[in-house]
This record gives sequence, C-alpha cells and structure tokens, in this order.
Amino acid sequence: MHPQQLKAALRGVIATPVVPTGPDGAVNLRSVEQLTEFIIGAGLPGNGVLIPLSTTGEFFSMSDAEFEAVLETTIGTSRGRVPVLAGTNHMDTAGSVKRAKRAEALGAAGVLVGPTFYFKPSRDEVLDHFRRISDAIGIGIMVYDNSFATQLHLDPALLADLAELPNVIGTKYPTVDAGEMDHFMALVGDRVNLLSMHGEGNEPAARLRGAAGFVTVISTFVPELDVRLETLLRAGDYAGAAALSRSLRPILDLVDRDGGGYIATVKAGTNLRGIEVGVPRPPIQPLPAPDVARLAAAMEALGIETRVPAGVR
Repeated sequence: MHPQQLKAALRGVIATPVVPTGPDGAVNLRSVEQLTEFIIGAGLPGNGVLIPLSTTGEFFSMSDAEFEAVLETTIGTSRGRVPVLAGTNHMDTAGSVKRAKRAEALGAAGVLVGPTFYFKPSRDEVLDHFRRISDAIGIGIMVYDNSFATQLHLDPALLADLAELPNVIGTKYPTVDAGEMDHFMALVGDRVNLLSMHGEGNEPAARLRGAAGFVTVISTFVPELDVRLETLLRAGDYAGAAALSRSLRPILDLVDRDGGGYIATVKAGTNLRGIEVGVPRPPIQPLPAPDVARLAAAMEALGIETRVPAGVR
C-alpha cells in the first residue's frame, strides 16, 4: 500500500491488540487468528486499522521469530479487509530497521515506530533514526511519540521536520492540550494524521481539534463499542459520542494502571469475552481477581456478555 493510500485509511479506530500466550508463555497463534477475526468482525473494515505488536502487544518481549509469526498470522487472517500496520519499536535503530523491512516483506501496510529508548535521544538522533527507517522501506510510517519511555516529547516542530520524510503519514500523539493540538494542526496537520493516544476518553474533544482517529487498547475486548463511537463521531453526533465516552469510564479507569499493568486489564477483558489470551509475560502481573470481577461488571453494564471464571465473584 502506497503511504498516501495508508494516510487516507489511517483514521477512526486504531486498534492495538494484545498477543495471546499460553500457560507456558508461548505465543498462541490460534488465538491470534481468533482475536484478529473478532476485532475485524465487530465492524472495523472502513472504520479503522489494526496494529499488532505495539506496546499493548508486548513487542518488548517478542523474539524476532515471534514477531514474524504474529504479524504473518494477523495479516493472513485479515485477508485485506483492514490495513495492518506492524509495531516495530526496538532498543536500537538497527533493530527497528530490521523489523520494519521484515514487516514490509510480510505485507504490512505500514509500521508504527518510535524513537529508540533507554537513553534519552537528542533531536538529531531522532531525525537520523527515522531517516534510516524511511530509507529502508517504502510503506507508510506512523510515528509513535512514546515519551513515557524515551523521556522526549516529539513537539509539532520536530514532527514537521519528520514530515519531510516521504513516508511519514501519521503519529500516535500523546497530548490533550488544546493549544498544542491547534499548533500541530496548523504546522503539519495537512501532511500527518494526528491519532490521539488518549483513546476513547479524549473523544469527541480530539476529533473536534482535528484528530483523524483514536488509538485504543480496549478495542481488543470491546471493539463493537469503539466502532459505535466512531460511527457517532463521523455522523457529527458529538453529544452522543461524549455520552458513550463517559459510559466507558469504569472500564478505562481499570485500564489506567501503572506501567505495563494496563496490559493485564486488556488481557483479562479479552479472556472474559471467551478468547483465551493468557496473562502478560513476567514481570507484569496478572489482573487481581477482585479487579477482574469489577471489569466484568463494568462490561456487563454496557451490555457485553462475559464469561467469568469460577471463584472470581
């Protein structure tokens, strides 16, 4: 897919699923197929894209072989119904380049990638990192402002420089500041789609400021609600979208956990839908049973049927 074609499609529900694992921690490819089909079947085609192997997909714990297996399975299951971007974050530039090239070879429509992390990168290092990735692939790049890991926020001026690269077409952007969003839209909004990192909880505010879509982790287990939210936003029913956003607050509050704890909530929610995805890999801890019960109750209050394990409530 040409980067500009991806830019046109990169809007709405930006779904970032977990990677299912078994009791031994091994990737469960059968459940990858089942989960991919579940999310797409909820109405994602025409309403969003799928990004496996993001932070939610525990990219940091995936070997190269696991990365390839998950991505190949996701792309194969999607059968072209939605664009699939691959999360290609890595500790160093060479690793990101390697995974980006492999993603393109496997048929990904684009990549989601941020700056290197561990050491705080300089502005010049960020630019060099993305230039090398851009030079290595011909598919679209969605820039990930993962400032929680890099300690560096990619401000609109830096993104304007990155937008000079021919295949930078979107960004997963973390701000909720109205002034900064306006600055972004004025400086680079015609070239780079702003995808709000704050998901459902910042809608419809982000859309009203020019965001093309929202990055969501709960689309892994309640994708139909995200599709409903996107439908309201596209119809201009901002009051309805705000009401739906508020109704999701009990779920979003359970997702809002320190560190990688949110992955435990997302995996628990997906298990509650009857799709076995296991628990996060260590050291991230599983969601405690009382919180699993609270999550099930919050989902059921929104009309979502759950399969609660025996003894949880």
